[in-house]
Amino acid sequence: MSALRKWLFTGLLVIVPGVITIAVLNWIVGTLDQTLQILPGAWQPDKLLGFHIPGFGVLLTLLILLVVGATASNFAGRKLVQLGDGLVSRIPVVRSIYSSVKQVSDTLFSESGNAFRTAVLVQWPRDGVWTVAFITGMTGRNVKKLINLAQSVHKQARERVTTGELNRVIRAAVANWPPPMRQNRTAKILFATQVGTEPPTLVIKCNDAVLFDEEGIRT
Repeated sequence: MSALRKWLFTGLLVIVPGVITIAVLNWIVGTLDQTLQILPGAWQPDKLLGFHIPGFGVLLTLLILLVVGATASNFAGRKLVQLGDGLVSRIPVVRSIYSSVKQVSDTLFSESGNAFRTAVLVQWPRDGVWTVAFITGMTGRNVKKLINLAQSVHKQARERVTTGELNRVIRAAVANWPPPMRQNRTAKILFATQVGTEPPTLVIKCNDAVLFDEEGIRT
């Protein structure tokens, strides 16, 4: 019985990938063949040849992509694309869907071809914790928004945080990452206030500074 079970699973490992691959390809070719419906009835390959050959829709789709790409690559084509983007961006519901799909397509199919090829380390979600992130593309989109955001962050960095807001954030941080006990005592932050902005300087009152190690202070 063990030999039969081994042969059965070995057969599945060999056959299943091939069957799924054929099924997916058949679905793709069948879907693309639907593009032939845009041709006049007299130009349908099935009527011209007298029998059905799968795959003509793939050739027609590639031809359409090439024509659209060639048209959008020149000056007039780019203007038409920008005009179309502007019109779509004014439609309330459609613009959110279109903009999301546009960003993904720009990331995956941009000429730079750098999508997900470069990994970087980002200090997130808090200081001392590093997360692996990927550069998804350098298309040049939203550069103005990014610059405006950076200027806004720089302006906010020079502002003073209110004492109430500062203590609320510290309480939330301590609740999420409570400091460990030292000398059978629990470190507690009693009060905090900001006394400087350049650089941001905080004064924190605690029950005993000895109870906070370097990691707890950095957190």
